[in-house]
Amino acid sequence: IQAAKSSLERLKTSYIDLYLIHYPSEEVSLAETMPALERLMAEGVVRAIGVSNFSVAEMKKAALYLKNTRLAANQIEYNINSQAAEEDIIPYCQKNKIHVIAYRPLAKGGVSHSTNRLLESVSKKYHKTAAQVALNWIISQGITAIPKTARREHLVENYGALGWKLAPGDVASLCQEPA
Repeated sequence: IQAAKSSLERLKTSYIDLYLIHYPSEEVSLAETMPALERLMAEGVVRAIGVSNFSVAEMKKAALYLKNTRLAANQIEYNINSQAAEEDIIPYCQKNKIHVIAYRPLAKGGVSHSTNRLLESVSKKYHKTAAQVALNWIISQGITAIPKTARREHLVENYGALGWKLAPGDVASLCQEPA
């Protein structure tokens, strides 16, 4: 609770839109954490609560301690080179209306240096870079992508992932495609 209130002061804002537990903790139990997050919501400090890097079992456990709200999001590593979350985490989140947020959507730059022939082919088809296709692939699935951007040209390139949509067949073909 104090960490959230300290964040408000540092951010010079009156609320936090989404407050995440970054990793499951062995030091602080979910039985203590989840009611504290609900209290922050009740006080108007946060508008929604979520988790990051939680498995399905961990999300179910966290939900057991929520009485007045539900998990709004799970932030996970997800990209064209790392699709393991499609097996259980993403379907569980979709079924339970938990929004998925993808960090490392460009695989720490690995997407741009990928030798994935299908990604290259799809990129040429849409006249886009591999990074733009990879970001659009995530967005096309209803997932939020949060790419790290240190340079202006990367920001401009990332922006090029917006305003168009991959065909459903191309989205499907890129799913589970080995890098």
